[in-house]
Amino acid sequence: MVLDYITSYFSTLMILFMLMVIMFVNRKSQIPAAALFRTAVLLIFAISVFDFLDEMASGGTARAYTFELMENRVWVRLFASTMNYVLRPLVILLELIMICPNRKAKVLVIIPSIINAAVYLPALFGAHISCWIDENNNWKSSFPLGRTVYVVQLIYVALLIVLSIKYFHRDNVLQSLIIVAIAALSVTVAIFEFTNLLTGFATPVTALCALGYYIYLSMIYQQAMRRTIAEKELDIARSELAVLRSQIQPHFIYNSLSTIRSLTKRDSERAVKCIDDFSKYLKSHIGAIQNEGLVPFENELENVKVYMSMVQAGYSKDIIVDYDLQVTDFEVPPLSLEPIVENAVEHGVGRYGGTVRIKTFEKDGEITIRIQDDGKKANTQEEYKPVHNGIGLKNTEKRIQMQCGGRLVTDFAPAGATVDIVIPVSKGEEE
Repeated sequence: MVLDYITSYFSTLMILFMLMVIMFVNRKSQIPAAALFRTAVLLIFAISVFDFLDEMASGGTARAYTFELMENRVWVRLFASTMNYVLRPLVILLELIMICPNRKAKVLVIIPSIINAAVYLPALFGAHISCWIDENNNWKSSFPLGRTVYVVQLIYVALLIVLSIKYFHRDNVLQSLIIVAIAALSVTVAIFEFTNLLTGFATPVTALCALGYYIYLSMIYQQAMRRTIAEKELDIARSELAVLRSQIQPHFIYNSLSTIRSLTKRDSERAVKCIDDFSKYLKSHIGAIQNEGLVPFENELENVKVYMSMVQAGYSKDIIVDYDLQVTDFEVPPLSLEPIVENAVEHGVGRYGGTVRIKTFEKDGEITIRIQDDGKKANTQEEYKPVHNGIGLKNTEKRIQMQCGGRLVTDFAPAGATVDIVIPVSKGEEE
């Protein structure tokens, strides 16, 4: 008998097996209402058993001999058929409960199943309200209560479509096609069963719909998790940027004040001019620190020019700035160019004089800002090797990576250093 059952409902059992395997694999993913899906699997399994008992007790198959000698085969068929009608709407009910927005809605959607059970269960006690089996083992049903199960299922399918699309449609338009397919299958099978055009497929189709809906909710859950992770990563990136920006102000102010201090001892007039430059410098820096987005390159270049004006006033050695700007219409993180120029001065040309070259060009869909110093050697035999390191450079590299998907390319040598800021054109223009 067990082998007969497996043979008759092999497709249903395979679908349920696949659903259980997927649920086992996803057991750590916390798919919404996973416990209700396990209950749905048990319900579908129970429905398939009752289907099998109904088929065997009806005498409609060659294997009906099992019940031929049983005096109570009429009652067995009545019990199996009645339980089938009671249980069928519960599968869709469980799917509805998974997505109902609140407890009140959950209670309301249970009411049709309660009515359905109240209509069919009296048949087990001999009442002919909805259905019965006569003495010849023929199935009989009354109108209209005998059609209650189909009405309840159609109501549930309609609610499932409405609620699923209402709560998940905005970000999951294509996934909503799964709901449409589930609804189409459910309605088609209900119509075929109601008209007796095609019978025996309700249980496997129910299992297939449960599998489809689980896949649908899994996709929704994974998208929600990816969105949550992306938002957390963005919050972390913003926090890290805030820390990086907070490191900029003391760093630049300290170096600028040091320049003014050394200048006041040698040339008071130049010191006054340098203080004026420093006020512009400080104003632009405070604005840049407060800016969370990108700024036009020309604004950043203006900061560099003010800084270099202070440097040329404060250093005794000759320091030359050479600009070769082939492209200027793009954006960069605030205070990303100046720390590199400052490094070129402090660790390259500041001791012995020299040239800092700033060049921009576009190639292969990328904009490059090149800062070069000639890093002259000392007069002694010992070669001066520029350090080109510290918080300014590391800070800048991190912000360029985070804010515009760019990178720093460095080439340090005793005779000079080259630092390239490379920014994708799309990022530099649109970010």
